[in-house]
Amino acid sequence: MNQLNKSAVNHLLDFHTDFEGGMFGLFFHNSKKITNYKEIKKLNSKIFVDFFRFMLKKGIFFAPSPFEAGFISSAHTKKHFDFTKEMFEKFLSSRR
Repeated sequence: MNQLNKSAVNHLLDFHTDFEGGMFGLFFHNSKKITNYKEIKKLNSKIFVDFFRFMLKKGIFFAPSPFEAGFISSAHTKKHFDFTKEMFEKFLSSRR
């Protein structure tokens, strides 16, 4: 999650992740931390849909809603994480 945050900063995209243990959320939003429903309603759903579709085409499945949590399990390897980061970078580059 930290790597995705760094990539977004490098590409000047309003994005951040929030995570606890193996559970995470992805937020296309200019706030550094979502703390209530009012803030989460301001998410950029267009970018989220573009992100979701891009990643799905690359074989990476995230929850189809920005309101859902994602989960990392013991089945995920460093190779999975590296590929996800690489595809996220490609997604960010495609937005220029």
